[in-house]
Amino acid sequence: MEKIEIPLQKRNGKFKLYVAVTVFMGWMFVLCIVNLIVKGFDWSPVVMAALLAFGLIAVGIALSDYYKQKNPKLAVESDGIIVRFFIGYDGGTANRSKSIKIENMKRFYLVTKKTRYLIKDKSFEFEPKKGILKTNIEVFPSLSDIDDAGVAKVMEFMGKMAPEIALGYYGSPLAQMFNK
Repeated sequence: MEKIEIPLQKRNGKFKLYVAVTVFMGWMFVLCIVNLIVKGFDWSPVVMAALLAFGLIAVGIALSDYYKQKNPKLAVESDGIIVRFFIGYDGGTANRSKSIKIENMKRFYLVTKKTRYLIKDKSFEFEPKKGILKTNIEVFPSLSDIDDAGVAKVMEFMGKMAPEIALGYYGSPLAQMFNK
């Protein structure tokens, strides 16, 4: 199996947002607990505290990954038949994708989505030869990102391992018709 590794960058803007959200949610959680202690049991602060605890756990996991995963790298390995994506870091691996059969795929491209907070998240996607269900490869940790040179290396690697797959996405056939 051939393998490439592309270093990922830490997303400082998103990290600051996560820290601010953690502080805000932590403060609200403390206020809910104090309200429960002072006024006695009431469903409203219990439900709010439970939701805030759930949010704090989710953000805490992302921040934990940020500190735990030193020198994260996107690793792509393939033997020409299957391809696998995962994140490698100094302490091991994380976010391993399923093995994807290359023979069933016709296109491979990068997807950039804007979140509610106007932050762009990237992932890769395979388009199948038959059917409409695309295979989305979301292996990036929430606080790490790949640069354009890294994307070019992944595309080059996929072009070498599977020359029959089209690389890049240029819109639907209907959109292509209007772009000419």
